[in-house]
Amino acid sequence: MSGLFRACTALLLLLGWLGVPNAFSQTESRMDAEMGQTSEPVGEWLENYDVALQRADAEGKPVFALFTGSDWCSWCMKFENEILAQQGFLSFAREHLVLLKLDYPSKPDRQPDWIVEQNRRLKERYGIRGYPTAVLLSAEGEVVATSGYLPRGAMPYVAHLRGLLRTPPQGTPLVDADSDSARKMSGSSHADAESRPLRIIRALIVLSLLLFVFLVALWAVARSRKNGPLDVHND
Repeated sequence: MSGLFRACTALLLLLGWLGVPNAFSQTESRMDAEMGQTSEPVGEWLENYDVALQRADAEGKPVFALFTGSDWCSWCMKFENEILAQQGFLSFAREHLVLLKLDYPSKPDRQPDWIVEQNRRLKERYGIRGYPTAVLLSAEGEVVATSGYLPRGAMPYVAHLRGLLRTPPQGTPLVDADSDSARKMSGSSHADAESRPLRIIRALIVLSLLLFVFLVALWAVARSRKNGPLDVHND
């Protein structure tokens, strides 16, 4: 039985390495977000990139371009519900921003073809690696700064944006896209749609290993009952 114990221990360690606790945590977080409100932010969100740049030029404002997955990304839902739909943000945006929403839903066939193509091109142009990502753009389409979801609600986020607009690093992202800060701000650590097949494969591996452990345990119990205790006779 010691060999069986060692095998089960090794399998449990492998399950831990595959991230079973993290998978359950992500599932719980996603369910919590999906149970909340998922309504669109109130206010005028443009979908046409060129129109947004024209308005930014006419009004002398930067474009707040939101790259989001509105119907599948739990952190995008949190961003919209906790910050972008709140009156504190909307009041600030009406005075200081042109709002542009670039959505990457799970079923893009529900969008007009020109939006799908425009959003694909913009994702490549601005190097978007995760959702949600907010990019502040000049009227010429140049990056002024990058941002994303931050906790504590609308007013702290407005203060964050005021800081970016006062002293923006011209032409470069505020945060390196590969840094830990960028991953936390953009939510890319919570994966974009392209990583979902990998999560499915990992879940299947985990389930297979759990089934294997269960079957090995059943086999060991059945074998021990069949053999029974050994009788030792002394002459």
